[in-house]
Amino acid sequence: MGSYTYKVTGKKVKLSNGEVANVAKFAYKPYRSWNDYKLNNKMHHESGAAYCDKAAADGKRSNWVVAPDAVLHFPRAVGSFEDDYAHEKYQVNNVHVL
Repeated sequence: MGSYTYKVTGKKVKLSNGEVANVAKFAYKPYRSWNDYKLNNKMHHESGAAYCDKAAADGKRSNWVVAPDAVLHFPRAVGSFEDDYAHEKYQVNNVHVL
């Protein structure tokens, strides 16, 4: 159980609301213990999530994201996210992949 980190890839799909979304893929399961920042940072880079963060900062990602079990709409483009927080706040229930 717990949260997982997903990277937002450059792959795009069309949504039922006419928007184009990027597809998210599993990147890694972050550690949740004291002083785990270095290990999580290493996994973030090795998984490719850091590259996706840079792509989002460069305008190469959408704020619409298709996660494995949901469509998410973020206020800005993201390159990676943790699923527990994202699903609570950004899930859009009436939109699906065409």
